[in-house]
Amino acid sequence: MIRAVGLILAESARVALAARAVTGLVLLLGFVVPASALAVAGRNVEGQAAVLNRLDDAGSRILTIVSEAGGPGLPAAAADRIASLEGVAWVLGLGRASDVRAGGGGGPVPLRAVRSIRAPVAVSGASRQGAFVSEESARRLGLAGGFGWLSTINVPVVGWFRAVYPLGALNTFAIVPVEDEEQPLERIIVAVSDVAWVEQTSAHLRDLIGGAIGDSVSIEWSPELLAARASVRDEVARRDRLLVLALLASAAILAGIVVFTWTLGARRDFGRRRALGASRSQLVLLVVTATAMPALAGAALGSLAGWAYLSAQLGGPADPRFALAVGTLAVLACCGASIPPALLAAGRDPLRVLRVP
Repeated sequence: MIRAVGLILAESARVALAARAVTGLVLLLGFVVPASALAVAGRNVEGQAAVLNRLDDAGSRILTIVSEAGGPGLPAAAADRIASLEGVAWVLGLGRASDVRAGGGGGPVPLRAVRSIRAPVAVSGASRQGAFVSEESARRLGLAGGFGWLSTINVPVVGWFRAVYPLGALNTFAIVPVEDEEQPLERIIVAVSDVAWVEQTSAHLRDLIGGAIGDSVSIEWSPELLAARASVRDEVARRDRLLVLALLASAAILAGIVVFTWTLGARRDFGRRRALGASRSQLVLLVVTATAMPALAGAALGSLAGWAYLSAQLGGPADPRFALAVGTLAVLACCGASIPPALLAAGRDPLRVLRVP
């Protein structure tokens, strides 16, 4: 049995080498299907990442805890407890806003107490005992730099701060760092490292605030943005599936035409094989195997090239199972398409074929 299989494989290789044009076309089809599918998948991944980044910028990773109006506020220590949760990227606690003025006669600027843990807010100054201003708030206050005096509350300005996205709106304020863990805050902004943490994190926030205060707060986040993220992922996956199916169908049709043309041109050779004792099943296996060999080589090269491109788009090694699956389907499509013309070639009457000049 093993010897018979080896003989068929050897004969299929000789047949494939003899039919160079057919072998080249099948190899090309085997290469194009996985390479194209993975390349387009890489482009889709790039486009999906851009859309998801826009949704993240819109706040899909942000949760905001707001204290009850007129209530005691949120303890600053709660911000530290929340920051210790797994999946939390940063936390920013904000006190209630109140207008302040500087002695230089500038306009009023809102002042907030701030408790920052890993938040994108950079503070620089010789002391932490005082207020900090941004370039924008210093200009509005009429200050020439990160120094001066807030006459309204009798607090010195001791340095600069700069908030970046998504906290850029904080630059319109003056801020005072919160040192007292019991100082009340109006709201706590929580950013998670990935949207997958949003629901899990939100489920723990009330417990981390604690007591009656935790029961009275409202937690704001956007389930609509999370649903939009899921829709984007589903749509990209659907398009990838349709693309792979379209490429496989095209490859199957073209491979069927190529193999049928080959078997039609080589009908006298198949007739001689039948006359010399080859069975119909052996001829079918010969055609399918001769098609599978170049298809397998082309699919291997195409899958490798497509996987490399997809990995480059992802910024790291892609899951090789996807490339392997697409390459395998490409080989199966070419082999499956070769079966009908193989059956047709094996079913011809050898005597009739050999009589035809």
